[in-house]
Amino acid sequence: MAFRVFFMDRALLDFFNRSLARSWLDGPMVVLTVFGLLLVPVIAWWPRRRRTADARALSNAALLAMLIGVVAAVVVQLFVDRARPADVRLVLAQPALFPSFPSGHVAAAMAVALVLLLGRATRRLGVAASLLAGLLGLSRVYLGHHFPSDVLGGAMLGAGIGASCHGLFARAGEPARWRWLLFGHLAAMAVVTQMAYLGLVPSLPSIVYIDKIGHLLFFGIATFLLDPWFAPQRRWLYVPPAIALPFCAGFVEEMLQMLSPYRTCDVLDLTADLVGMLAFFALSRLLRARLWRGSGSQSDQSPAQQPPSIAA
Repeated sequence: MAFRVFFMDRALLDFFNRSLARSWLDGPMVVLTVFGLLLVPVIAWWPRRRRTADARALSNAALLAMLIGVVAAVVVQLFVDRARPADVRLVLAQPALFPSFPSGHVAAAMAVALVLLLGRATRRLGVAASLLAGLLGLSRVYLGHHFPSDVLGGAMLGAGIGASCHGLFARAGEPARWRWLLFGHLAAMAVVTQMAYLGLVPSLPSIVYIDKIGHLLFFGIATFLLDPWFAPQRRWLYVPPAIALPFCAGFVEEMLQMLSPYRTCDVLDLTADLVGMLAFFALSRLLRARLWRGSGSQSDQSPAQQPPSIAA
């Protein structure tokens, strides 16, 4: 499957880099990839024009998300060390310092876009930032600087970071703001999964069951961060959603591995997922119970003070 995914990746690259190439498009694409990135901090700063505390908080969250997106993209690039596309039509020289996966341009733009999209007064600006992220990704593939999968990885990484930064820094007064870390964690899981299907995961240290430990931690932390989004009494067929959703996702992903000659469907992986979910779910409920005891009974709290949830 890794070969098939890479073949599709290469086919899409050739389409945008060669089949779609036109001499009159070269100049605009160079301008877009160079100056489009400079527009990202301008868009992140733009909400400050309202001169309100909420606008400043939103702008600060967008600027911080942009910086974290760039740093995270560079860290993953150096860790994965994927070579830039070879045998491509080059109009602008490829960056020599940084590897290919994921796209830092797209990660920065999507991080800003998600912060603004989630703001009530900045959704139109968020749509503009999303369009800019899409055009940046297109220009990077058109110019032969990235594979399409690099752009997808950057978009997922940036979106998760942007959503987390919005919840942590642009929602003052909201209880349990740390639950927004869920989206950054889900982005990390999605990028690692994408790396696995592309054959980009570096050799792991020779530690016994290190992959199983990774499964346990990834799915356990996801459950821990997902649980505060639901009311404690919420059940789907007698199973808490914070366990049901990650388990279903893990089960589907394991089944998909049977289609790949480069990956194996392993019951132990699914078992590690479940153990991690149960352990971290118990930890989440223990901490929530202690918080409620410390702040009084839930029934005595106002709606703004009650623990956050998606549905009661």
